[in-house]
Amino acid sequence: MSENTPPTSSALDRFFDFAKREAELYSQWEQAAIFRPEAASADAPVFNISMPPPNANGELHLGHSYGYTIMDILGRFHRLLGERVLLLPGKDHAGIQTQVVFEKKLKSEGVDTRAVDTKLLYQQCYDFCINSAQYMRAQEKRLGLSADWSRELFTLDPRLSSIVYDTFKKLWDDGLIYRGNRIVNWSVFSQTAISDVEVEYKEQDGSIWYILYPLVEAQPSGVALNLPSGATLDIGERGLVCATTRPETMLGDTALVVNPEDERYRAFVGKKVRVPLTGRVISVIADKRIDAAFGTGVVKVTPAHDYTDYDIGQDHQLEIIQVIGKDGLMTEAAGKEYAGLKIAACREAVIAALTAEGLLLESAPHRNKVPIGERGKDIIEPLISDQWFIAVDKPGKSIKQRALELLRSGDVAVYPERFKTLFEQWLENLRDWNISRQLWWGHRFPVWYKTTDDKQETFVGEKPPGEGWEQEKDVFDTWFSSGQWAFSTVAAQGLSDLDCNHGESDYSPTHTMVMGRDILLFWACRMLLLTTYRLDRVPWKNIYFTGLIRDEHGQKMSKSKGNGIDPLKIIEKYGTDALRMALVMGAAPGNDINLGEKKIEGYGRFINKIWNAAKLLEMKLANLPAPAASFKPNGSVDACAWILSETARLEAHVAEKLKNYDISVAADELYSFTWSTFCDWYLECVKILIDKGDPTQRDEMYFASVESFRTLLRMLHPFMPFVTEEIYQKLPFLQKEKFLANSAWISTAENIREETRFPQVMEIVTAVRSVKAALGLSQKRTRISLAEKMNAEMSLLVQELTKADFCDASEIASDRALRKPYSNGVIVCEVEGKNNYRLRLEKDIEANRTLIEVTERKLAGSFATHANPEVVEKERQRLIAAQRALKEQEQELVLVIEN
Repeated sequence: MSENTPPTSSALDRFFDFAKREAELYSQWEQAAIFRPEAASADAPVFNISMPPPNANGELHLGHSYGYTIMDILGRFHRLLGERVLLLPGKDHAGIQTQVVFEKKLKSEGVDTRAVDTKLLYQQCYDFCINSAQYMRAQEKRLGLSADWSRELFTLDPRLSSIVYDTFKKLWDDGLIYRGNRIVNWSVFSQTAISDVEVEYKEQDGSIWYILYPLVEAQPSGVALNLPSGATLDIGERGLVCATTRPETMLGDTALVVNPEDERYRAFVGKKVRVPLTGRVISVIADKRIDAAFGTGVVKVTPAHDYTDYDIGQDHQLEIIQVIGKDGLMTEAAGKEYAGLKIAACREAVIAALTAEGLLLESAPHRNKVPIGERGKDIIEPLISDQWFIAVDKPGKSIKQRALELLRSGDVAVYPERFKTLFEQWLENLRDWNISRQLWWGHRFPVWYKTTDDKQETFVGEKPPGEGWEQEKDVFDTWFSSGQWAFSTVAAQGLSDLDCNHGESDYSPTHTMVMGRDILLFWACRMLLLTTYRLDRVPWKNIYFTGLIRDEHGQKMSKSKGNGIDPLKIIEKYGTDALRMALVMGAAPGNDINLGEKKIEGYGRFINKIWNAAKLLEMKLANLPAPAASFKPNGSVDACAWILSETARLEAHVAEKLKNYDISVAADELYSFTWSTFCDWYLECVKILIDKGDPTQRDEMYFASVESFRTLLRMLHPFMPFVTEEIYQKLPFLQKEKFLANSAWISTAENIREETRFPQVMEIVTAVRSVKAALGLSQKRTRISLAEKMNAEMSLLVQELTKADFCDASEIASDRALRKPYSNGVIVCEVEGKNNYRLRLEKDIEANRTLIEVTERKLAGSFATHANPEVVEKERQRLIAAQRALKEQEQELVLVIEN
């Protein structure tokens, strides 16, 4: 639409009706297909994110809202740059979580899932997820997520499944897949192995028991062992004492272990002891993984029921005795007295038996971190189980070492950079990965069995090679399929070829990945591992980690505390834009943020500020003829030259910050500029200059107002898409394209001027206002005098903005003349209560001195080394500002006293 089109009056309502207009605006964007990368030039650069897929049966929560807001800001910004933007959405089948939810649903309907055919159960759950995904998608749209919904994928989509199966086949052919008995996290509730991410560690009150393991040959050491009660005994006189929080697993002990550097026990390494209650003879061994400071320094080793014990058992070739079964009951290997007991009952029986035999020396209270299943809320048991594994560090074919090489090559930019170390540590310590789950829901293993003449054949492939083959019942760990998300999604869309040039294309590797820091080790690392294996390159060029959201007091949000925030209710109350701004303001990559309703409400007021700014411009420009299309500003109006220049500087800075993922910094600068620079200063000048200024300069005012406001709306759009689009569409004089959402982000560097005189106006106005405010004279018109020569524009603005009239200094009586310094000299203000100003100044000086003293002491202590670097830097800047203010105040006080 032409800029010469005059605006119609009253296009903007009194307030932005977000409840009505957000959905309508989103529908317009969708109908115009501007979220598709094809909307941009075919040779434009690509910005794409294969967005983390939420659970298909889930609901939008603050964590989703935070990540989506970051992704959408980046996507909308790069779309404004004219790039081919693809925010590729998806939904996750979510393995065990969905199976638990769906089984509960069927149970509530009176259906026994054990009686339902697995294939039918699978199809019913598939349909359930697809239907649930529509609800989740509607919520994502409410957040303004500018995703290409035509390309949305479900993790069980046949196109993705085919790629997942193909990756497994390649791993199998390369000898990187095996099935074996190894220790895993076992959920008794769900009857499946589960991943680390599905385990929560909760502190619980428990006990630690001190158990005597009799030496086969007693060997007093002459070294006293101190027990918690204060009792002492000679190490070795009766045997070795072990402290344990799980006495029931003692029934499966196959060694005692001490640290080789522990002087107390060196003489016992290689000696034999008897396992209490079983009589089994085991050895005392040494291993540097043992913490000599824990308990007595002697640790029992039960390789079947503890990860560290398992590793020690493997290294020392210890026997593995499994005394807890997958059903959560004690096994026959625990002994006939205990077989079939639940774990808690077995513990009581073992303690009673140890006490009766005089082998339980004492116990003490102890806080334990207990592994709890995320879904079943049951205690997770580390158990030996027959599972499918990926060999991640096979000699000559180490996929984890190759992933480390690519990570260290710098091919991935990590935000924040410090998280790169976490990547490296996880990969360095990675053990073979259990990728099988004992579920009916998920990607079933493409492994087939056939028995002929009592000989079992195995075939790996998406489909069996013929008749009579039976498929493996296990399904893939969800992280195995989602670990291929970065490349499988673009390949499934035909945007890259996995078998050509290592899959490289405009869309692969993906440009950016955004995820919560809490899944860095579970998902980001697995994507890096599998993409490295499949394509020998990194999955993404950039990866940005969000922190966690806490309440306004920094506490973790939870239902039990009642301090959570429902994003949908917040959107209904304050609108989407307010929530989005609240989520990104002050949110540095990787750092947790505090969020309360008051913060969101504050950004609701910011929306009103922008809306009122638009209404003011509409009112002031409505009756003015638009300048000719060829009009160019000549800088004759200082306020116009200044706002165009400041807007251009901000535009360059915001673009730089967004390209470098400094999203919160860009948001903060836009907020400050909009509120103060544009609204509080420039718009006040607009009202004065259009109403009372030189009529011949109104074209300049019109052009500067439209150009700066349009540029400001465009910069704000990625953060606040709805209100900015509404203003853009409702004010025709702003429009160059139909939608702000896909307008062109054009550099306005040509508007930057090295100097304008308007900052002098600001300084004078600020100085006079500060004097009047201190004396309670803000609304009273006064007189001022200054020697500086000003043009008509400056003179008009100073007098109107300060509510003061110019006069000669000689006209102001000495007892009413207060001299206020500024950079070009002194302003003489006519005031009442001159001495009160001096007292106020002295009070401010004292307050600043106290602030400086406290801050200096704070920065000199442990705060500077232990606090978040961004917080420390804010304190340093606060100190610098206080020091500068104190210097100015002291200089002003001298001037006030002298006069």
